[in-house]
Amino acid sequence: MQQRPGALLVGPDGESAQWVAQAAARHGLEHAVCTKERHGDRSVTIHLPPVAVQGRAVVLLDDMASTGHTLAQAARLLLQDGAASVDVAVTHALIDAEALAALHAAGAGEFWSTDCVAHPTNAVAMAVALARGGQLWGSGADIPGCMCLPD
Repeated sequence: MQQRPGALLVGPDGESAQWVAQAAARHGLEHAVCTKERHGDRSVTIHLPPVAVQGRAVVLLDDMASTGHTLAQAARLLLQDGAASVDVAVTHALIDAEALAALHAAGAGEFWSTDCVAHPTNAVAMAVALARGGQLWGSGADIPGCMCLPD
């Protein structure tokens, strides 16, 4: 990943753990996962993982961004804990302009998404990887998952 060499990949919740671990292994990066305590549909509390973030570039990695509340809270906490920067990468950007602005207001820098869902933030083309997926059934090839980071 050329934009953030040596970045720490962080999942905003336990649901993202498998994707974050896969992406970290693929790019040779360290990773960690926050825990999320849900208090209702729009009320969550995020707890940072026990990993040093001081002075580090952090990329929050998730499968989907819709309201952006969880990602915004995680970005805020990471910056308060000393992260040099926090960017966000998601597979499916369902986030509207207002929620994206709120995420940036929380301190998130770049916001990258795959083109699995058309969105102004699309930065990762998935056509080749998805086309190769058809070969998976015939050849057993090792196809990278959808949680790719921009190179």
